[in-house]
Amino acid sequence: MGMLPEKQINFPRLNTDFAMVLLLTFFWIFLIVLINAKGDFPLNDDWAYGWTVKTLLETGTFQLSDWAAPNLVSQVIFGALFCLPFGFSFTALRLSTLTLGLIGILVTYGVLREVDASPKLSLLGALIIALNPLYFPLSNSFMTDVPSFTFVISSLYFLMRGLRRDSKLEMSIGILLAFTAILNRQSSLIILPAFSLAYLTKNGLKRRTMIEAWAPTIMGLALYISYSTWLKLSGRAPIVYNLHVGKILGTLSNGFWYTASQYVHNLFIISIYLGLFLFPFLIIEFSSKYDNLIARQKQVCLSAFAIMAPVAIFVAKYHRMPRRGNMLGPFGIQPDELHDYQSFLQPTLTLIGRTWQLVTVLGVFGAGLLFLYSLYNMIELLNKAPLCSNSLKQKKYLLIFVTLLIALYFLPIGALPDSYWFDRHLILFLPLLMMVVSMSTTTLNKGKLSSVAVSISAILVLCLGAFTISATHDYLAWNRVRWQALNHLVQDLRVSPDQIYGGFEFVGWYFGNKIATCNPVYKKNGGQAYGDLADFKCFSYNYNDHYQYIVSFEPKADYDIKIRYSFSSWLPPRKQDLYVLHAVTTTTGNY
Repeated sequence: MGMLPEKQINFPRLNTDFAMVLLLTFFWIFLIVLINAKGDFPLNDDWAYGWTVKTLLETGTFQLSDWAAPNLVSQVIFGALFCLPFGFSFTALRLSTLTLGLIGILVTYGVLREVDASPKLSLLGALIIALNPLYFPLSNSFMTDVPSFTFVISSLYFLMRGLRRDSKLEMSIGILLAFTAILNRQSSLIILPAFSLAYLTKNGLKRRTMIEAWAPTIMGLALYISYSTWLKLSGRAPIVYNLHVGKILGTLSNGFWYTASQYVHNLFIISIYLGLFLFPFLIIEFSSKYDNLIARQKQVCLSAFAIMAPVAIFVAKYHRMPRRGNMLGPFGIQPDELHDYQSFLQPTLTLIGRTWQLVTVLGVFGAGLLFLYSLYNMIELLNKAPLCSNSLKQKKYLLIFVTLLIALYFLPIGALPDSYWFDRHLILFLPLLMMVVSMSTTTLNKGKLSSVAVSISAILVLCLGAFTISATHDYLAWNRVRWQALNHLVQDLRVSPDQIYGGFEFVGWYFGNKIATCNPVYKKNGGQAYGDLADFKCFSYNYNDHYQYIVSFEPKADYDIKIRYSFSSWLPPRKQDLYVLHAVTTTTGNY
C-alpha cells in the first residue's frame, strides 16, 4: 500500500518524458530527411578532421592535420566506427555527427528536467537547440562543436544526477564522459573544477570530501597534459595546436585595461547572440514570473524595457548582427562561401538588412532578460541566509555547478581577439543558461502563462526553425553541386587540383593538411614547427590569380563558361546556377 502513491507520481512523469524523447527523435530524423543530408564532401574545417579519420583507417596511425587545433581523439574514433562498414566517406562522418547531435538534444531535455523544468518547457529548450542556426548545420558536418557539446552536456547530466542522488556510479559515468570530452576539445576541461566546487558545496570541506572532489580535476588535467606532451614528443602536434592558448595569454599580457576592454567587447557580442537564440525560452519564463511581482516591481521592469528600446534601436542601426563570422552570415548559413555567393541575393539586400536589424533588436531585449536572471542568481549565490525556498537551498550546489561552467567557459572566449573565436563556439552556453533560468523560476510562485508570451515564443521558434532548415538545405545543396563539379574536373577530366580554385574546403582537402604543402617556406625549414593560421598561404585568394578552372556563382572576366550546374534554393525559393569557368589562356599551378 505504501508504494502506491509513489507509483502514481512517477509513472506519469516517465511516460511523459519517454513520449518527449520519442517526439524529439522522430523530429530530428524528419529534419535530416527533409534537407537531404547526403553527400560525400567536406564542410567548413571538417576536411582537416576527416583527414585524420581517413589516415587512421588506411594506415592505423593517429595523425592530426596541421590545420587542426582540438585534441580530436574521441570524435575521430567515433567517426571511424561509422566508416568501418563501407569505408571512409564524409557521408558516414556526417551521420556520426548527426547521431551525436540527436544525443545532445535528448540530453538537453534531460538536464532541464534535472533542474525541475516542466516537460513542455524542457521540450521547448531541446527544440531551441535542435533548430538553432549554429547547431543544426554543424550537426550536418564533421566539425568538433556538436560532438564536444554532446560529450560535455552528457557528462553534466550524469554528474548532476550523481550529486542529487548521491550515486557514485552516475558520478563515475559523468567523470568518464568528461575525460572523453577533454580528449576531443581542450576547453572541456572546465567541467571538472566546476564539479569539484559543487561537490564541496554539497558535502562540506572535510578531508575525505576534498580528496573526492578534486581527484577528478587532477586526473583530467593530467590526461590533458599527458596527451599534449605525447603529441609534441612524437612529432604529431599540428603547428596550430593550442594556438588559442597563446592568443589568450597575449591578451592577458597587455595589461588590465586592454584585457577588460576585450572582455567587455566580447561580452557585448555574445550577449546579443545568446539573447536572440534564447528569447523564446526567456519570454515564457519571464511571463510566468511577471504576474507574481508587486506593482512597483512591474513598474521597474516596464521602465527597464522602455530604456532598453532606444539602446536596441541604436545597436541594430550601427552594430547589427551578424557580428561574428563562420556559421551565420548576412545571407544565411555560409561559412567560407565561394566567390560571389551573394550575387543572386542582390535584389533583396535591403530586406535582408532590415531583417537583421529586427533580429538584433530581439537579441538586445533577450540580453536584457539574461542580465536580470544573472543578477538574481548572483544575489542568491551570495546570500548566506536561507534562500527563498527549500528547493533552491537543496539545489544551490547545482546552481553553483552550472554558473561556474558558464563563467569558466566564457573566460577563454572573452579573452580571444576578434578573428580567433566564432559564433559556433556559443552553443554550449545555450543549455547552461536555460538551466540557470529554470532554477531561478522554479523557486518562485509562478503565475498563469501569458497567451501573448506563448504566441510570441511559438512564432519565434517557427521562424527560427524555418530559417535554419532552409539555410541548411541551401548550404548542403550548393556544396553538393560544387563538389560534383570539382570531382568531375579532378577525376574525369584529370585536371590537377593546383589548377583549380574550388573554395576553402577544396584547397584544404588537397593542400591544407600539411603545412609544407600549403606554404613552400615550411618545405625548407623541415622538422616540427609552430605557427599561425596566416602561415597557410594556400588559402589566400586573389582576384588577379589566374587559375585554369574556377568554380563560381557568376561569370568572370578572362574565363569562359565550361559547364553550368543548377540547384534549388529555399531561401529565397528559386533555381540558382553554379559555373565551372575555364581560363581563356593557359596557366601554371597556383598552390
